[in-house]
Amino acid sequence: MVVVLAAMVTAVVLAEPSCGAAGWRRPRRFAPAGGRQLALAAVPIVGLGWFAQGGHDVLDRTLATEVPAYMEQSSVLGPEHGVLLIDGTVESGVTYVVRRDDGITLGEDEVAALTPENDELTREVRTLISRPTPAVVTGLAERGIEYVVLRAPADGQISATLDAASGLDQASAEDRRTRAWRVDRALPPGAVAGPASALRTALLVVQVLALLVVCVLCVPSRRVAR
Repeated sequence: MVVVLAAMVTAVVLAEPSCGAAGWRRPRRFAPAGGRQLALAAVPIVGLGWFAQGGHDVLDRTLATEVPAYMEQSSVLGPEHGVLLIDGTVESGVTYVVRRDDGITLGEDEVAALTPENDELTREVRTLISRPTPAVVTGLAERGIEYVVLRAPADGQISATLDAASGLDQASAEDRRTRAWRVDRALPPGAVAGPASALRTALLVVQVLALLVVCVLCVPSRRVAR
């Protein structure tokens, strides 16, 4: 990263003197050459200073406390090792989210906000925390959910209901106020595999063709001597 930022600084400093070439018109009154170069290099210089300060893990520091370490290690094995995170109480209402792989990383929160709610999964979660049945627990496994975590402060009524559910084994959690269970069912490998998107495939083809066109246009032309 340091090399990339340093290359950006060098590039703008070297390119600035040639901005007036090839018929470009310069304003009559402008800052000295050193000032222009410094203005062009301001953004990469600021980025280089930010990188030198350190502490760049603050963007994902909260992810480590969402679930225990062994759940994180299991979730990176594949998308079928998901974790169902439940928040709230029976009185105030309950919310949930399914965590997979490394969790929601930077930029994916906007995608998640635009994703419509899965009504069928919402009904299954509602049944799970009120009247759990073996069929509901099996449905969680078929959806690629390996663990269920009731985040702190865990509601006592929901905790008692999940403790009595058939097919859920109690699991350990780092915080004593957090409760966790493991789904005692086989996880199918293709639990979260869905149909391929034709639009996504078309966009990838267009991007590849556009890249080829750009590469052809970037090839220097040769003058034919007469």
